[in-house]
Order: sequence, then structure tokens, then C-alpha cells
Amino acid sequence: MTPMALDLILRNARLASAGPEQPTVDIGVRNGLIVAVEPHLAAEGPAYDAGGKLVSPGLIESHFHLDKARLMDRVPFQPNRMVRDHMERTAAIKQTFTPDEMYARAQATLEQCLLHGVTHMRTQVEVNPNMGLLGFEVIEQLRQEYAWAIDLQPCVFLQGRVGRRRSPPRPTCLTAQRHRKEVPFGHH
Repeated sequence: MTPMALDLILRNARLASAGPEQPTVDIGVRNGLIVAVEPHLAAEGPAYDAGGKLVSPGLIESHFHLDKARLMDRVPFQPNRMVRDHMERTAAIKQTFTPDEMYARAQATLEQCLLHGVTHMRTQVEVNPNMGLLGFEVIEQLRQEYAWAIDLQPCVFLQGRVGRRRSPPRPTCLTAQRHRKEVPFGHH
């Protein structure tokens, strides 16, 4: 009998449902789908030895802000962590955001999440009168480029303040976002 041909074989993996006294299993993948899970899988293909380590399904990040990732070194320091002024401190540097630097920050964060097992992410994306669709455009580019690895779902929200009153969003921001019907639209 010819061994089955697979795209990837994960050998000596421990399932979450198995205790430490139970044997490890091999996991066979073909065309992006798991097609076999059994001890000592008789198959051929590229293999990776998990060394008895635990495997799990992909992780879900349900609320993230990729458009504002990695800003700690750029926002004014707040020594009191109980003060909730993060929106004001971030607003102070928004004028420095460019498509290239926002992309670089978001991409580095996205890749770290992937390395830690995140396969689904809902990221809040700000649209406001001053930044327009910059955040959405950057996240949409990343969504397309990383579709092979992660289900990245942007959720557009309106944010903008003039003094203590919210500024009305520019109609072009709303219209452009609404053309993409699969993108959730909300507020934050």
C-alpha cells in the first residue's frame, strides 16, 4: 500500500484533549485542510516534528487597533496608569501618521500576532475628519496581503472631536466605507 501524499505532516503533536500519558499524534494536511490525525501516520511529504508540544486551533483577537499599534515611544508619557487619557495623548500625534509608517507599525504587530497563533482578528479602524480613510486604506492593504494567513476584519468607527463636541464625519468617509458591505460599521 502506497503512503498517502500530503502537503505537510506535523509529527509527534499533543492534542489539547489528550493527557500527558496519552501518545502523541501526527497531523496530515492537504490543500490547507487537516485530512488525518492519528499516531504514526503512514504518509509522505514535508514534515515538522512538534516534539510532543501542544497544538491548538488558531487564536482569535476580537478587539485590536492595528492603525494605532506601536505608539508607546511616540505618545506623551502618563505615569498614572489609572488616568484614561489615551485618546487625547494619541490625538496629539495623529498629524504625524503617514501611510508608510502606519503600514510598518501595523505590519510588525500583525506578524507578531501570527507568530503567536492568531488566525482571526477584528481590528477597529478609525475614520475621522482629519485622517479621513488613511487607517482603513492601510488595514485593507494588509488584509489583502495577509489573507493567506489570517482572517483580518476591519471594523470602521467614527472618531473626531472639536472641544467636547464630536465633529460630524465627512460624507466621503462614510460613503467610501459603505461601498464595502462586508466591513462592519460602528462607533467606539
